[in-house]
Amino acid sequence: MRRSQMLDARRGLSAAVMALIFGCWLALSSQAVQSQTAQTGANDATASQSSPEVSIPGYWPVERVLPRPDLGELDTIRFITEADYPPFHYLDSTGTLVGFNIDIAWGICMALKVRCTVRRVPWDRMADELENGKADAAIASHRISSGNRLKFHFTERYYDTPARFVMRKESGIGEPSPQSLSGQKVAVLKGTAHEAYLKTFFPDADIEVFDNRLVAREALRTGKISALFGDGLVLSFWLEGQSSRKCCKFFGGPYTEPKYFGNGVGVAVKKGNYPLAHILNYGLDQVRTTGLFAKLYRRHFPQALLAPGS
Repeated sequence: MRRSQMLDARRGLSAAVMALIFGCWLALSSQAVQSQTAQTGANDATASQSSPEVSIPGYWPVERVLPRPDLGELDTIRFITEADYPPFHYLDSTGTLVGFNIDIAWGICMALKVRCTVRRVPWDRMADELENGKADAAIASHRISSGNRLKFHFTERYYDTPARFVMRKESGIGEPSPQSLSGQKVAVLKGTAHEAYLKTFFPDADIEVFDNRLVAREALRTGKISALFGDGLVLSFWLEGQSSRKCCKFFGGPYTEPKYFGNGVGVAVKKGNYPLAHILNYGLDQVRTTGLFAKLYRRHFPQALLAPGS
């Protein structure tokens, strides 16, 4: 048997196994989610009906269909990630590496019909791992920013983490604006792009800089400040969690200016590795067109991040 035929056979077998495992996982997870949803609806149907629908953001041209690239002898993609950013990548109660990025990686490999490994690596070692050939791609929520472009080459973006304002539900401020927030105490984390954005576009706000996000959230919950500005994704989980005590909600936005918040998040590869980035773009496109991206997005994110006033 020729080498190319052997590779095709191996890819086909690996893809079949991955598809079976991943499909079973999706089915079981969907059943659990449906069971939980049904129970919640029975207990509080009114609250369930009033919950905002999670819309799927469109990060790719809908009409585009990428042709399948030539994989050559590529039969395995070695992904690396971190484990400290739920729901994107984190360790579950059994110590297993899980999350949205992990599922996307497996989806890419399934679409490409190649084997897949995902390994945890400290954030500051990822560029070296790619440069030295110890890994192929980092799927660790790297922003496509000018600074990161000096170290990596990126696929197209597959999600954004927009900035959002959070206020108490009974806030009388209304829509955030330079005028409505003038003189109001607004919390932000020190040294972040969110701080720089506030100081530029909301100069008359009484900006209070915090070193600790938990302290900032508690200050908002207890009414010591009027608003909190930060990462919409991280804040969405606080809003849905117990520690917020359902005190607050998003107001205004989303804010996605690339100068401050980058051009979204992509999969990072070694600088100059354009062929692999092209292959991964095809995989990401297949994850979208097959509907897997929508399923994973709804599963991992509790509410719409891009809808104003959600």
